[in-house]
Amino acid sequence: MVPTTFEEGVKNLTNVNASLQAFQVEQIVELRILFLRYRLFTTVYAARPARYRVVVHDPPWFLRQFGTVFAQVGKPEDVLLQFVPRRVEWREEGGRRLLYLNVDRRFSEVNPPSVEVFIDPDRWLVEKMVLHYEWGDVLSEYRYGLVAAYLLPSVISVRVPGYLAEAVLLYRNYQLNVPLPDSLFENH
Repeated sequence: MVPTTFEEGVKNLTNVNASLQAFQVEQIVELRILFLRYRLFTTVYAARPARYRVVVHDPPWFLRQFGTVFAQVGKPEDVLLQFVPRRVEWREEGGRRLLYLNVDRRFSEVNPPSVEVFIDPDRWLVEKMVLHYEWGDVLSEYRYGLVAAYLLPSVISVRVPGYLAEAVLLYRNYQLNVPLPDSLFENH
């Protein structure tokens, strides 16, 4: 079903993998900044609705200043509250017809100010996203694999063209519907 409103599109995205309540996964980040290459190992925890925690294991010295644990707690409705749609339309991308959402922030404190999302309407999965910040753009492309009965990210490619930085995020060893305590998602 093709959404007629931004709200319907967000609802369809939140219904993907509906029976998957939580997971834990190992993430390898292949990071390249200019000509330097780094490999980071992280553990990602996720639970519905929209709770995430990423733990970076032994980051390089220059990245330690940013921290080693990143957490976010939210809910899908936050997208509706924080962003207002500019465009909802079909776009041809790589020979495929994708649903295109372009949204702007509703409040000045919301980051990024603008987002473009390309969605596969058959699977309701994000294929590509462009985050527009004041300092530059972040482009990401997603590939999914079947894990048990769920379509989950297997590779995410991220580029920050203005800073000559890129990363490839590889996911392995998913643990599905594992119990994750609420305290895991609290900022310490």
